[in-house]
Amino acid sequence: MKRRYASSSAQRPSSSARSSVGDPPPTCPTSPGRSAIGELRAAIDRVASDPAVRAALAEMRRAIRRGGGAARGADLVEGYLR
Repeated sequence: MKRRYASSSAQRPSSSARSSVGDPPPTCPTSPGRSAIGELRAAIDRVASDPAVRAALAEMRRAIRRGGGAARGADLVEGYLR
């Protein structure tokens, strides 16, 4: 059963109700278990430390800058949506 809260923050659980930073509230039945979170963190660490991935990301950053950066990208997306 999903909990629903009124728009008033007084009825929502406070952050102090959580067991620690980053953990979902203990009453959230659809939250992934600690093992799933640990596996995800390990996978992110593996990818982030891979030299080939780091090199590819550096090239992507250079290409984005050559193309005008994030501002130019946002302008293109906005132009497409109009």
